[in-house]
Amino acid sequence: VSWSNSTVDEILKGETLIGVNYELLLANKEIYTPKLIDLKGRILVREGHPIKQSHVKPHDLSGYPIASLISPGWNDKFSYASQLLTDLGIEHTVGFRSELVMAIIDVVKHTDMYLPHSDLFPIEQFQGLRAVDVTIDGQPQMKSVHAHIHVRNRNNPLVKWLVDLIQQGLVQQADKVS
Repeated sequence: VSWSNSTVDEILKGETLIGVNYELLLANKEIYTPKLIDLKGRILVREGHPIKQSHVKPHDLSGYPIASLISPGWNDKFSYASQLLTDLGIEHTVGFRSELVMAIIDVVKHTDMYLPHSDLFPIEQFQGLRAVDVTIDGQPQMKSVHAHIHVRNRNNPLVKWLVDLIQQGLVQQADKVS
């Protein structure tokens, strides 16, 4: 099931064994969060978008609205890309937000908006879109994905095996796309 606002509580209650999401700002010591993979930041734009480069810096995005994917329980009240641009003092707008990735892809295909994502996005499956890498101070923008597990399960052989399988799948997908 998709991550939601209740996933952490479900992990704590034992209703969910493992959650996969970006690193959360958790104050709960009962959640163990091993890193699964570091993802490289990218934006997705339509073919024919005014951004022509294969690599951009944040200031290159000024003037183009963000189409932001909402991940409940992580960024339901903010856009990570917007926050990053604000921190860098770059003017921007958020033009569209949705939990539905296909709605965002449709908007991006028909406008000059861009979708902040990562090298995990299967761009080869979406004709009419192209991926553009994002660098800050010459370095790729990176974001970690973590497993979220109740601490009582961190040494459970089944959980360790599942975490390894999830990690292998994420690495294979990122390698296939890169």
